[in-house]
This record gives sequence, structure tokens and C-alpha cells, in this order.
Amino acid sequence: MHIMPFDPAHLRLLVLQDAQSWMEPMLAKEDYGQYLKDAGPCFTAEHDGRVLVCSGLVNVWENRAQAWALMSADAGRHFVRIFRAIRSFLDLQDIRRIEATVDADFEQGHRLMKMLGFRLETPEPMRAYMPDGRDCHLYGLCIVTGK
Repeated sequence: MHIMPFDPAHLRLLVLQDAQSWMEPMLAKEDYGQYLKDAGPCFTAEHDGRVLVCSGLVNVWENRAQAWALMSADAGRHFVRIFRAIRSFLDLQDIRRIEATVDADFEQGHRLMKMLGFRLETPEPMRAYMPDGRDCHLYGLCIVTGK
């Protein structure tokens, strides 16, 4: 697996996992990839020319960011290496708080957040959070304070 700086063109090479297929219209927008690149640090992981994951942070304000990760349908076979790449990326960040939202019904996403050290902050889901009305949970990770 090869880790490289994120390039907006990587989104066109990403075949999303089923749980994130609702994002396909966003990925097709010409400026969405550039938005992600400009919004904060980000990276791409690929294997044998296939994009496995694009991930990064959207800076909200000083010392607070929103994490994002778009994973391919092939990501599962490379999960350990992807996990390590995301963990290493997070370890390099000098930011106090990172948040992430996970679809209420996406068990693998919840498992990943917990493995990465994020804490569930909304035991009750945030109702109608997603564009299509699905519920989500909020996770938080405080890096600098270790909380």
C-alpha cells in the first residue's frame, strides 16, 4: 500500500463502499475534491493503482476539525494497513479536538472510530443529520489533552 498526498483527481478513481455510496453525487462535483484538499490536511492510500481510501480533516476553527474518510469497496482486504495509515495521520496532527460523524446503522464505522480512540459523544443519534434524513452519531477525539 502506498500513502500519498491527496489529489482531487483521486476521487474519480475511488469506487466507494456500499455504506458510502450516497456520497457519489458529491464526488462527481468538480469542486468537491478541491474543497477537501483546501480544507485541511489529507492523504490517499492506494494499492496496485487502485485508490483504497481518501481521508483527512476539515478545519472548523483553530484546534477543532472534522475528520472524513471515503473508503473503497476493496478497503476491507487492506483494513489493517488502512487503520495504521489513519492512526499515523491522526498522530501527526497538532490539534486539540477532532470530530467525526458515523451513520447510525454503519457498525464498521463505529468500530473504526472506537479503534482509533474516538469516544461516542451522542449515545442517542443526531436525528435526520444526513442529507437523505438518516441519523448519525458524533464521535470526538481530544489529542492534545489526551481526553
